[in-house]
Amino acid sequence: MQLNDRKNETTVHLLYVGKDLENLKGFFKAFKESTILNDIRFAGNADEAIKMIFQRDEYGDTLIPNIIITDPASYRTEVRVGILDHLAKRADIKKCIPTVILIHLAEEVEEIKIKNCDYLLISKPNTIKEYQNSVKLIEQFWLNFYQKE
Repeated sequence: MQLNDRKNETTVHLLYVGKDLENLKGFFKAFKESTILNDIRFAGNADEAIKMIFQRDEYGDTLIPNIIITDPASYRTEVRVGILDHLAKRADIKKCIPTVILIHLAEEVEEIKIKNCDYLLISKPNTIKEYQNSVKLIEQFWLNFYQKE
């Protein structure tokens, strides 16, 4: 697909935070067919993500993400405590980054605690079709969020 064939000219900058490289590869493949222009980056932990968000060190040229994608374990240990809580304390930047959390089981929904930030919970994809469906949900989430700004 040519970039100029995309429906939305605004680029969404995604930051995947987690340790599941297979999951990241699935999203890379599915986002290639996305109807939105996108740039997806990977951070294995909160420290690396914070460097990207605040454009520190080797990430000086990295664009600030519009959406974070993560799994429940990384959300609880890296994203919520290490990133979103840190952002909420800063007066010089936007207070939150909308977050997509890939849940494995319905029970995980009750364990997720999001404070004053838009979020989307979706089932963790396993097949290319499921990744494509997840990307469509993320596109809708982004477009809805983007239209609110």
